Amino acid sequence: MIYYFRQIIDLSLDNIGLFPTSVRTNPTVITQIAFDSPLSSTDYDNLVQAMLDQGYEVATASSSGFRTITSADSPYTVQDTDQTIRADASGGDVDVLLPSVASSPTRVIVILASDVTNDVRIIPDGSDTIDEMSPLPISIRGQSFRIQAPDTGSDWAIT
Repeated sequence: MIYYFRQIIDLSLDNIGLFPTSVRTNPTVITQIAFDSPLSSTDYDNLVQAMLDQGYEVATASSSGFRTITSADSPYTVQDTDQTIRADASGGDVDVLLPSVASSPTRVIVILASDVTNDVRIIPDGSDTIDEMSPLPISIRGQSFRIQAPDTGSDWAIT
């Protein structure tokens, strides 16, 4: 699971035992934390509460906006409610089809690869591109891209 945090004020993370030591001892701005296995709902709730208590703004992939897809779902067309998509290519190629930039001004989507045994590709709509690329491959397990549509234009930006 991937969780995104934006620091509001500079506070120490030393008392949050769920974080790896390397994160706790380097209390800089945290943009992403990856865990090798899913957290229990209790650990998740404790993590989020601890972050809030420490003064962090927490943005997580909620169940309503988080979706896991596999090759059985491919090609998968991003839905209006999708915020974070985890692609598991262990059983075959996974293509994620983006909506058009014109229909999605300022929209942000996070796409990450939990398995890259086969190809994972982010494919923009029609002549749209992603930072002038089409498609955008994800080739490293755990790699993610946060992309955002501009107010105008046809190029999703990797942010």
